[in-house]
Amino acid sequence: MYYVNVNGKYYRFVDVPGNGNCFYYSVLRHQSLEQRFDKSDSASLRQYLSSVVSTCFRDDEVIQNLFEYEGVNYKNWCKSIETDGRWTSTFDMMIFSYVMKTNVITVGNYLNGFSIQSMKNYFHTINPHLEVSDQGFIPEHPQIHIFFHIHKSPLVGASSGNHFGYLQPLSSCTLNFDTNTIKEVGVRTTQKQPTLNEWCKTTQRQPALNDWCKTWDWINNERITIAKENVELENKKEWQEMFESKKEVIAGRREKDTPAVTPIRICKGRHEHTWEARGSIIYFSTQGSGK
Repeated sequence: MYYVNVNGKYYRFVDVPGNGNCFYYSVLRHQSLEQRFDKSDSASLRQYLSSVVSTCFRDDEVIQNLFEYEGVNYKNWCKSIETDGRWTSTFDMMIFSYVMKTNVITVGNYLNGFSIQSMKNYFHTINPHLEVSDQGFIPEHPQIHIFFHIHKSPLVGASSGNHFGYLQPLSSCTLNFDTNTIKEVGVRTTQKQPTLNEWCKTTQRQPALNDWCKTWDWINNERITIAKENVELENKKEWQEMFESKKEVIAGRREKDTPAVTPIRICKGRHEHTWEARGSIIYFSTQGSGK
C-alpha cells in the first residue's frame, strides 16, 4: 500500500484501471461525485461533460474563452471526449473542474520531485482578464487530488507519466515521512508462479511472461530464449531433444520469415516481448546449469 505526503497532508494512493479512462476512474472515487455517478462508469461522466459543454457553449463566455485560448473546436472536443479510452489532457481536466465546480489538483511524480498543479490556479493563469477570485469560476474547494505517474510504478519518478491514480485524503495518519514524497507501507503479496510444466499445459491462457520467467538469455543471437527456472521436467531428455530440433528449424529460417522480436520493456535485464514475437520463442529449463 502506498501513502503520499502532499504539502504536509497525507493521502492513500488508490490505483485504478489503466485503460485510457484512468483520470475519470480517479475523480469518480471522490465523495462529491460518488452520489451522482457510478465509480466504474467513466462513460456516463464523459457524456455528461460533453452534454454540458455542447448545451452551454453559445451562452457561456467563459467556456468560449477557454476553447478559443486552447484553439480547439468545441464540437470536435465534445465528440472526442465521449470516446472510451481517450487520454485526458490538462485542458480536459480544466473543463472538468469548471463544469463540476471542483478543483482538481494533480500531483506528478517526476525526476526532480513532485510537481503540484491546481486547476483553479491554472485557470487563472490562462484567463488573467477574468476576475477569478471574485467570480469563483473554479472554487478552491472541494478538491480532488490525483497522482500522475508511470503505470504500475508509483514510486518511480520519471520525465513524464502515463497514468492517474486517486489520492484519498486521510483524516488521521500515524505515518511520518518527508513532505511531497510517496512511501510504500506493508509487505507486498505476490501470487505463486506456475511451473514451466503447468504453463506448457495451459498455453491457451498466454500468461504474462514475467509471471513465471525471471531471467532471459539469448542463444547464438537466434530467436530462442531459455527461461532459467528450477523445476522438474516430466521427461527432460525428450524435452531437450524437441528443443534441439526446434532450434535448428528456427535458426534456418530466413530473416524475413522470422517474426521480429521487439522488446516492449526492459526491466532489470529482462526483455518482455509482444505475443506475436513470442511465437518463435522456445521455453525450457536447464536445471543445475549456469546458462
